[in-house]
Amino acid sequence: MFKNFYQKGYIRPEHSTDGDILKKRRGKQPVKPNTGEALKERLISLKGDQYSTMNIPIIYRRTFGWDKDAVIFKPINRRSFVVYRADIGDEEMQTESHVCRALDVNDLPWYRANRVGSKEGLGSNTEELRESLISLSLTDRYVHVDINRPGERELDRCLRGDLEYLSRELGYTYSNQKGFYRCTFIFPRYSGEQLMRRAGAILSESLEAFSEFPELIFDAKHSDVKGGLEDLRYFIETREVTMDDLYTQAINAHWDIPGIEPAGFFLMVQSMERSHDELEFMVRSACSVMEAFTAQDGDGNGPLWEEFISLWRCSISPAVSRMMSSLEEGGARDDLDLIRLRRFEKEGRCSPQDGYLNELTQKIERMAPACTEDGKGLFSSGAHVEIMENLFVINRSALRIADLSQVISKYRLYLRNSVVGK
Repeated sequence: MFKNFYQKGYIRPEHSTDGDILKKRRGKQPVKPNTGEALKERLISLKGDQYSTMNIPIIYRRTFGWDKDAVIFKPINRRSFVVYRADIGDEEMQTESHVCRALDVNDLPWYRANRVGSKEGLGSNTEELRESLISLSLTDRYVHVDINRPGERELDRCLRGDLEYLSRELGYTYSNQKGFYRCTFIFPRYSGEQLMRRAGAILSESLEAFSEFPELIFDAKHSDVKGGLEDLRYFIETREVTMDDLYTQAINAHWDIPGIEPAGFFLMVQSMERSHDELEFMVRSACSVMEAFTAQDGDGNGPLWEEFISLWRCSISPAVSRMMSSLEEGGARDDLDLIRLRRFEKEGRCSPQDGYLNELTQKIERMAPACTEDGKGLFSSGAHVEIMENLFVINRSALRIADLSQVISKYRLYLRNSVVGK
């Protein structure tokens, strides 16, 4: 009766216990995989174009033309990974492997025909040159853009100055070679975390300059306030160029191959760049207010001047302080407190910016009936209306900075809990 069981590989009766006579013999049990070990970065040896232990290196070799002995295998999570060259950390120094592209001034018709006679400082002067340089540098990480020197001396002088200026804006390395100019693009120079910290340092410097300004305008003369605003505007605009460059580098770091940069760092840089744009907009609008006050022939001690001072103290300063708090390296509890406070202000419309807007609106309603037709009154000139409009838009910009402070606190909390692990 047991013949069929023996032939099919079941356990013999003499070697079994009661109840096991119908149990089929099992092979070696599989070992539970070590996930921690599998997710470690490691070096994979390439044993040739064929007969490799993995298909990934073969694909990498055929796709990228890699003929060295090994590649780096970097798991991202349980379902995705990145394979890249073992010498990728030194590739910035291997200048012979940079892609070389040529740009001829004759391919820039407006620039060649009109650059010499145009007015200095106009953005349209370098538009063709800027866009051409960007278009030649986007598809590769390391690019040399060579520009032959034009024969006209004045055009050559303008081209040299424009390339030096654009190097600060676009982030390339500018060098003067024999017979041509070379612009070297290297993307990315920094990791996402480094770019986030650099952007935070620049934004902190600008916020510090904004926080000091309200103390200077309380008892100062109009000329001193105007001069201080111009200095603040120059300070902000020079840092805005660097902030835009960091934002461009963050985009390239996020899009770069291999794509191993966490997205949270780019989102932080993006929020910081937007915040810096708001600071630049506010200081430019404040300069417009000072120009309108100057047009009033010294009429600067009235209610509008008081509202301008109150704007800095009651609206701009709280927003700047909130943003500075969101940039500080605190704990998760501090981030949660800032997020909760901003939500409470938005739901109850009780933020400092909302309070300033309500007070300004009530004051306008009280003073509007006192306006006369003889040229005197709060709305008697276009300059008054322009000042009022700028006060409103600056207050809205301060409100957007308060919103961005909540966004930065939220992203910092995400990074602390998921990426940085602090």
